[in-house]
Amino acid sequence: MRPFYDASAGHTPTKEHSMTWSGVFPAVTTKMQASGAVDLKATQASIERLVQNGVSGVIVLPMLGENATLTQAERDAVVSAAREVVAGRVPLLSGLAE
Repeated sequence: MRPFYDASAGHTPTKEHSMTWSGVFPAVTTKMQASGAVDLKATQASIERLVQNGVSGVIVLPMLGENATLTQAERDAVVSAAREVVAGRVPLLSGLAE
């Protein structure tokens, strides 16, 4: 994965940070267990199916829905689990909306 920059920390984008986006970047739903807990294994399986089937990138925790309702620890766990399964094969984005 390419490094990111944080505008709020005073970082500015450079050519290294710019990309041309094209293709399909589906927003992945975060899977939940019947108890209401985040199901990281099921979420990872869903992401793996998407990558195996040729998506150009993956978006986790889009701006509405689970991104707005999960705790920070749960969001961190989802992003970490997604990063683990994507393993640099496609870009991984988080917190985006159309």
